Amino acid sequence: MTHYLLEIFRAGAIPGVSPPIATRNLGKPAVVNNEISVDVATLITPLAPGNYIGTVSAVNANGTGRSAPPSPFGR
Repeated sequence: MTHYLLEIFRAGAIPGVSPPIATRNLGKPAVVNNEISVDVATLITPLAPGNYIGTVSAVNANGTGRSAPPSPFGR
């Protein structure tokens, strides 16, 4: 794995089909109990009020593996 990629979509969008409205390369944060913890406030704060979903992808030379989208979150 070379890095993790966070993608934010409007609620109802289909990740992988719909374009993300915001993205951030998270680098390679430490994985603890199969989870990563990263402060993404500077990515989320500028979003217009509404509902969104986010996915995290592990990226390497062979491709990308995307997480399943969680429940929508509000901004």
